[in-house]
Amino acid sequence: MRKLLLLSLSLVVLGSLVVPALAHDTKELQAIACGANADALKEFRAAAGTVLADRLSADVLDPAKLPTATLNSLIADASAECRNAAIDAMAQRVLTEGAPFNAAKIQQTHDSANGAASLELGIVRARVAIELVRAGITERGAKEGLSRLETLTGGGKFNLRGVNVDGSILAVRIAVSRYFLAGFYRFFGSLAFETDGKGTCDALRARARDGATAEVKSAAAVAYVSGLVVDRKPVACVAGDGLVEATVRGSAAVQAAAVGEAAKALSASALTDGALLSVSLDRSGRSVQGARLFCVDKNDETSCDALSSSAFRSAAGQALGLRWAKRVTDKKENLLAPEGVVLLSGVLPYNLRVFVGVFSFDSPETASAAIPALVAVYND
Repeated sequence: MRKLLLLSLSLVVLGSLVVPALAHDTKELQAIACGANADALKEFRAAAGTVLADRLSADVLDPAKLPTATLNSLIADASAECRNAAIDAMAQRVLTEGAPFNAAKIQQTHDSANGAASLELGIVRARVAIELVRAGITERGAKEGLSRLETLTGGGKFNLRGVNVDGSILAVRIAVSRYFLAGFYRFFGSLAFETDGKGTCDALRARARDGATAEVKSAAAVAYVSGLVVDRKPVACVAGDGLVEATVRGSAAVQAAAVGEAAKALSASALTDGALLSVSLDRSGRSVQGARLFCVDKNDETSCDALSSSAFRSAAGQALGLRWAKRVTDKKENLLAPEGVVLLSGVLPYNLRVFVGVFSFDSPETASAAIPALVAVYND
């Protein structure tokens, strides 16, 4: 594998010696994530979009610094990374510019989510509308509140404080799932399910597997992975090595939700950078077995399972990227330097653009290692 990596990087580096200047301000981030001339590599757009979202949210209360016309353009951009970056700031702007609201105006905001210029703008409008009537979710207690939220994410309809909320609209289901149901599961799940922490975790794991819609599954999986609050005490449904195992043994929704936390666990593990690279590349699972991650007895490789999944490989790639990010923040290394830098011991010096160029097409999970590192670069 190392010989293949050396060959691939040697070929790509010849054409990759010119890299853009480090992006630090909002305009530079927009140039990478947005517009017709956005970066061709989605990993660069994703990293720039992550940092851009924070910059937009920081500026949103100053219309002179962040005009509404700019937000309108960003949230309708051709780049998904750009549109996602604008969601939080746009929601704040819709709230501030639309105030004061009444039931008719909230209904109009909700209804305009259907057929909006982009799905992301629809999510913003649905999110704002539901936020304004959220008191209607729990007015009859936690159990009824859960029923109302699951009705909406399941594609049904419900009237909240005089506003007809329609879960048949995709943007509404996503908004309810992402901004309301996941948090409800975490903080009120035990009350709604009328059980303890373990029972709530079991209920969430079942919903993440068998939920009525993708949005129900996603919200349950996020809550399951993030952990609960029961009787004002934190309860972990899964933690440590269990988060890593969830990326291969969990339902599809749990696997996806666990990637970020599993990446943190793998980054802090004793696995070498080379081992993380290997398991991020290996679809067969043999490298995972050799790394002794899923074992009955870690001293006996034959007791270890050869497992892999896209989520696990993404977690391994991002774990490597988290280590690179520390080199940016702690050592101030320039991982985009044209002359390259030693990212992996024993491998030719190269930069993040070369790395993504090698792996983005055939091994996107490995290429995702660049994202945490680039976020650190763009935040530097």
